[in-house]
Amino acid sequence: MLRKSFQAVFIVSSAILMVVVRPAFADAPKEMWEEPSHQLVFEKGTTRILDIRVVPGVVSEYHSHRFATAYVIVQDARVNSQRTGGDWVDLSSRDRRPAGAINDRADYLAKPYVHRVDNIDDRTLHLVAVVNSAALTSDEPIELTPEGDRLDNPYFAEHRYSVAANGRSEQLRFDNETLVVQAHAGPSHILEDGVSHSSGTAPGAWSWHAPGTAYRIVNNSDDAREFVVLEIKTP
Repeated sequence: MLRKSFQAVFIVSSAILMVVVRPAFADAPKEMWEEPSHQLVFEKGTTRILDIRVVPGVVSEYHSHRFATAYVIVQDARVNSQRTGGDWVDLSSRDRRPAGAINDRADYLAKPYVHRVDNIDDRTLHLVAVVNSAALTSDEPIELTPEGDRLDNPYFAEHRYSVAANGRSEQLRFDNETLVVQAHAGPSHILEDGVSHSSGTAPGAWSWHAPGTAYRIVNNSDDAREFVVLEIKTP
């Protein structure tokens, strides 16, 4: 009888434990690239490229930011932000950033956080995000690049190329992998080893290139345009 009672207590205790533990796993925040508005479009080694689109009126799910990240603005929009356990922060007074601008968030590595965003604008927030999950070997703090300055930190370096109408850039070659982002509409492609590929027409088109690869950016439009090249460093 005593043995049966002990078994009953054990079963009841296990059930209670399951009830307590399971919600903790259910409430675990999503990684940034698991959130539906943050689409993972490329992954290789410690590099992830995300196409972020938060449409007007949409509130994203809670998601974490914990790796050095650089955002290329394709179309900015006003959003509010809420961290877990906190109040909504009104960011509506912030000026919209121009297409092609870069937002440096290397500080995610030292100060990770979880939040969600609410698009309160009448236009879609569209960003190309590059996540570099490589870790520094030094504990020295990373200073964020001031807005408007050229990004250059242990994780990323920004390069810009103005390409004439129906023209092409100089031959480009970098020791690190690179991402070419087209921030404005118009036809373009990449010429690599004499082969044309990675054609783009819409803002937000991009192409990834391995370290040491030689290539040229070809502007097929009738207007001069600027292209962003983001060098992804291995600390």
